[in-house]
Amino acid sequence: MGDWDTAPIVEVELPCCPKCGETDYIRIRGWKDADGGRTSRRVCKRCSGRYVVLSLPRCGVLENGVS
Repeated sequence: MGDWDTAPIVEVELPCCPKCGETDYIRIRGWKDADGGRTSRRVCKRCSGRYVVLSLPRCGVLENGVS
C-alpha cells in the first residue's frame, strides 16, 4: 500500500434539495440497483420537497468499459 500523500483525490458534491438547496434530508427508502448504483428517495427537512438521488455505479467508466 502506498502513502496517503500520493492517493488520488475524488471530489463529489453532496446531493441537495433541488427546490431550496438544503442538504439535510429524511431518507424514505433506498436500494442497490442491478448495475451496482444506488437509488434513494428523500424528503427535504427545510421545505418538505421530495426528490430522488441516483448514485452512479462506477465512476469514470462508460457502458462499453471505456472512460
